[in-house]
Amino acid sequence: MDRCDICGTEGRFERFQLREMLFGLRETFEYHRCPGCGVMRIGSVPGDLGRHYPPAYYAISAPPASGPGDGRLRATAERARNRAALFGTGRVPARLLRRWARPLPLEVRRAVPSVRRAGLRSFSDRVLDVGCGRVPGNLIALRTLGFRNLTGVDPYLDEESDQDGIALRRRSIHETTGSYRLVTMHHSFEHMPDPKEAMASAGRLLAPGGVLMVRTPVMGSWFWDTYGTSWWELDPPRHLYIHTVASLEQSACAAGLELVDIAWDSSPVEIIASEQIARGIAWRESASWGENPPAGLDDATLAEYRATVTELNATGRAGRAAFYFREAGASSDRVRTGAVVK
Repeated sequence: MDRCDICGTEGRFERFQLREMLFGLRETFEYHRCPGCGVMRIGSVPGDLGRHYPPAYYAISAPPASGPGDGRLRATAERARNRAALFGTGRVPARLLRRWARPLPLEVRRAVPSVRRAGLRSFSDRVLDVGCGRVPGNLIALRTLGFRNLTGVDPYLDEESDQDGIALRRRSIHETTGSYRLVTMHHSFEHMPDPKEAMASAGRLLAPGGVLMVRTPVMGSWFWDTYGTSWWELDPPRHLYIHTVASLEQSACAAGLELVDIAWDSSPVEIIASEQIARGIAWRESASWGENPPAGLDDATLAEYRATVTELNATGRAGRAAFYFREAGASSDRVRTGAVVK
């Protein structure tokens, strides 16, 4: 008899054998899918899970930051430009200073929707990133935009440090204290063995009116229907849970939170990697597009993949999304941006 620790459904859950296909170890792990909320979870967490997070797993580069030679006037002008774009305030100073600012960069344009969904109102708002990693790329991006009160926590950091105004602390979400306008989990929630408890701890850290943002794969999407156990975002055994909208909402409800918005954000890489896994090619192997592009992919195929994910994101059928939660009853505003919000 199986029992779902998210929704409480009992019965015999469907079993799936999933292969490790990031590094190409091809070890098999059993996963169970709940017939109630639809969540997929690993049957048994490996005792040696740490070996599946080698240094190469964290081999990512940080986003570019403004260099020290940019000059004080340019930095002031670009901070004013970013403030106007992100918060809709200070438009007059931004106009007066615009001759010294470079064109609005892509990272600012991309950040505008998420900053507004999160309800951030100034660069002094406190932001916490849970599972920030050894290279806190998401916090570095916010720092580049002008945010000042940034903290990252991760129990697997080598050491605690302060990097250019970003406080990095070696601890779990359950050990973290403070009050934050925004708490983010950028693809860390699926790695947590206790999602309901993690959601509750995140809710405890929210300031009044604060927002929790969880970016995570979404089970039961077009990708699962199309690729099944070859779907890249399953990533066994690192992803302990692959959630559904229902399982996330039930976890949030138990923590006194409610879902207020969804932003679907799959990319063509998700299709490329899933196609490769279906052909037996792991992402970090030499034959992979991830290691040696173009790896047999022509421009027409890439354009087709981009068009597919654009449609999937617009219709709420993609394989990944950012979910925004607030304290239940704190706001009657439910932003709909092409999202399916129940």
